[in-house]
Amino acid sequence: YRGNTGDPPTFLDAVQKPKVGCGAEEVALVGARGMIKRLGQAALGEAKFHYVTALTDPQIRALLAKQCLQLELFEDKPAEVELEGKRYVLRCNPQTQARERARRADQWARVQAKITARNQQVEQKPRSDPKSSLKQAQGLLAKYRLQGWVKVVLAGRQVVWTEDRAARQKQAELDGCYVIESDLPKAAADTQQVHDRYLDLTQVERDFRT
Repeated sequence: YRGNTGDPPTFLDAVQKPKVGCGAEEVALVGARGMIKRLGQAALGEAKFHYVTALTDPQIRALLAKQCLQLELFEDKPAEVELEGKRYVLRCNPQTQARERARRADQWARVQAKITARNQQVEQKPRSDPKSSLKQAQGLLAKYRLQGWVKVVLAGRQVVWTEDRAARQKQAELDGCYVIESDLPKAAADTQQVHDRYLDLTQVERDFRT
């Protein structure tokens, strides 16, 4: 495929090749987050295949808001929830959680340092435009996805920031957490097997990098 080809069309081909080309049966395809969407799931159903994939962050938060999933289920050991004919395997990786929180803290520290340095420059150079400082700060927050809980405004010629700690905690609640979705029958794969087969995608990604 060309490098700019989206995942959904390539996935439809991936369903057809083993079904039509090889006459395969009882196949489960594993796709990265966002790859197996509605059309892909429909194609799998027609082929009588199954799938394993993962939910996006907004999808997880939507299920949490509907109380279909609970944060307490995200632990180091995979847990499973059945909902409307689908299986959801939940897990929180402590190492990934710590890494994501440390990265966010480091990014915020770097942004603060850049805002402070720019404020000092504006103070020392009267011709410097403070509006440019604000635009720069907003761009940094967007770049590191911090704008959900950090706000910046101009106070005179200086950029000042405020933190919404509740919003920061809300953003961090899913650090290291993921949800795997599958329609595989339990007789074909238990909770741990569904989880492990999805994580095997890391080997595919490693091979592509190599």
